[in-house]
Amino acid sequence: MNNRLFNFAKLLFDNGSFSNPFIIYLLEVELKNCPSEEEKSWKFFIKALNVEHTRNYEKSFKYIETAENFEKSKSLEFLINSRKLNMYLKMKDFKNGDRLYNYLRKNLHNVPPNIRYDSVVVTTLGYCSLNDSYENCLGKLKLKSVKDSALAFVKINLGREKMKKGNSRSGIQDFITAYKVSNKCFHVSGMLLSLNAIAWYIYQSHPLLSRIIIEKAVTIFGRFFDSQRYFYIIHTYFSVLLINNCDELIKISRLIISFSKEISKQEKEMTKNVINKSIELNQITCNESNTYKNTKKLQKFLLSKIDNISEFSRKTGIQRKTISEIINGKKEIINSATLNGLLGNINIEKDILHLPFAVARESFKSRELFSAKMNLKYLNTLSKTDRLFLIFKTYSCLYKRKHFIKKLCRKGSIDFFVKIIISGTKNIDYLENRSEWIKFLYLISNLNTFEKARFSLIDNFFADLNKKYKEKFINSYFFLEEDIRESIDNFIRNYVRYSRKWGIKIDNEDYKEIFKILGLKIQPGIISLFCFKSKTERKRVFNFLEEITFV
Repeated sequence: MNNRLFNFAKLLFDNGSFSNPFIIYLLEVELKNCPSEEEKSWKFFIKALNVEHTRNYEKSFKYIETAENFEKSKSLEFLINSRKLNMYLKMKDFKNGDRLYNYLRKNLHNVPPNIRYDSVVVTTLGYCSLNDSYENCLGKLKLKSVKDSALAFVKINLGREKMKKGNSRSGIQDFITAYKVSNKCFHVSGMLLSLNAIAWYIYQSHPLLSRIIIEKAVTIFGRFFDSQRYFYIIHTYFSVLLINNCDELIKISRLIISFSKEISKQEKEMTKNVINKSIELNQITCNESNTYKNTKKLQKFLLSKIDNISEFSRKTGIQRKTISEIINGKKEIINSATLNGLLGNINIEKDILHLPFAVARESFKSRELFSAKMNLKYLNTLSKTDRLFLIFKTYSCLYKRKHFIKKLCRKGSIDFFVKIIISGTKNIDYLENRSEWIKFLYLISNLNTFEKARFSLIDNFFADLNKKYKEKFINSYFFLEEDIRESIDNFIRNYVRYSRKWGIKIDNEDYKEIFKILGLKIQPGIISLFCFKSKTERKRVFNFLEEITFV
């Protein structure tokens, strides 16, 4: 039996999708050439796990079947069968699934202890719960025997079952236990699932507490993952923010739209109300039109604010007839200049969520421009190095930035922007007619919770990087093509995410030297490069790191 491969298997099952770089490493390095039959079986088993993460279950199942064809230990045989059962479940092949499930349940006593609770028991419980209560499926299983990473999911499932039966107090307690257990063994997916469950089930009755809990989940999500796989966290966050009537909704709407471009059709259908509301709110921040429809809501709003049309006309310089036509709905289209003239003499509430769209949009534009100017002034108080670093951190942490600052992301555009800002000019005329410059400068102090978490990772990375390479790293970054910049961003975040002890060492002589020169830790450096499935992308990042060390 290959103990090292079993140690890898434990790591993979304990860490879920967080284990992806270890899978890639195994396939490219340690299982590249397989001299023994058992290693060949391992190779196809790991290939199955790799494909399973992409939700291509049919292909994963084929790899599982191939793995069965080689000689293997009893432990690996049960591991293969547990994944096979998982594939039957996901492919809804219950005829074969029932047969394999019964076999595994009858032979649990024969499963080697090193994998019994990590894989086989958890898989059979999940399959059983399709037709029976999760509590009944547990049977005589002693939860004290279950490893923490598996126990967390057992508790989450028990909690969900209790909530459906109306036993909310006990159900919430199970979610809390699941979070504590996940936190103890540092199982990030378990933490996210349990926090999300608590926030979702209490947000109607305890909206403020729910918001605190789900914001913690969003922060964890942003700190550890980039994938849309955890979109449900943002969905819950948005639902909670709606109850709390919070301006953060506008910030998070941009994120939901970006995520919605990548989720499955089924998930889009399930979350269409939140997606549609996000699109509606996002128009407040990105609509570039200079004219607005004169809606009933706008007329009612203006009527409530204007006591005397003649007096208001004198104050604003706008003709009495124009004001009257707008309020009475006789003027169908209003240009932004006229609307701004009206709004300049009206007290507008800070909460813009329930204002007429035209008022909300113009109010946001004013807020955005004011914040951009303040942030520009703040940047000018910093040293050139700190100015550059703040721009870099903000740019790097933005999720799918090409969706909303597309022109600024172009090569030759962002580096020109950086050049102007770093020059220290106080001439804000540069902002005129540059909406994406204004938008970016606004974001410096108005990131959403998810992006704030990503922002904090950058400080951690540069704390390790040798200081003499800091400025060259950032300057070189802005002269790259956008797709390479995105790869560098991912490398930075993953370096910090994987900077902890994993109980197993991976090696690559080609990468070691560059991390030593840069002052970066070798293990998280190597792991973060293997986060890239594409060798080409990995090579691009490695070449960038090499180039900044050249004098």
